[in-house]
Amino acid sequence: MWRPQFFSENQKNKNPHSDISAKLSSLILNNHVTYGIELAKKHRLPILIEDMIAQHHGTRVKQFFYSEYYNQTGIKDTNMFRYPGPIPQFKEAAILMICDVTEAMVRSMQDLSAVDLNEKLDNLINSLFFEGQLDDCGLTLREVKKIKGRIIRTIMEMNHKRISYPKVEAKELKE
Repeated sequence: MWRPQFFSENQKNKNPHSDISAKLSSLILNNHVTYGIELAKKHRLPILIEDMIAQHHGTRVKQFFYSEYYNQTGIKDTNMFRYPGPIPQFKEAAILMICDVTEAMVRSMQDLSAVDLNEKLDNLINSLFFEGQLDDCGLTLREVKKIKGRIIRTIMEMNHKRISYPKVEAKELKE
């Protein structure tokens, strides 16, 4: 991955976005799409994979950086904070988009419950729909409902609680 330290899931301590402008942060995030496409071409991945790399963020606004920029400048210009796109052109690219934004959303949730996840996922999918990000992919509402259900089930299964194991000394286990 190009500049992995700029993605929160890879940050150990300091966030490098703290030291640069919101516009530069936006460009860096756009470059991960561009670099991904270059890697796909270099390694001769199927064109559908290359297309999914290009489409998995669509033309969405990077809201965190846009908000930061707007709060600092008062300028309402979302264009410099949009991913290059295009919007998803086929079902698999749209599913990848939904899963990608869901994963980011889940990481930001303090408490994870099926009810909260269901509500937040509804809001997220509605925003993708109203932004026009799903206009060209061919997903039906029935398919979106199935995808949503499967995502919720998978996330809840991955994050289920386990019992606390008692602390046992290694020598006790040997006996």
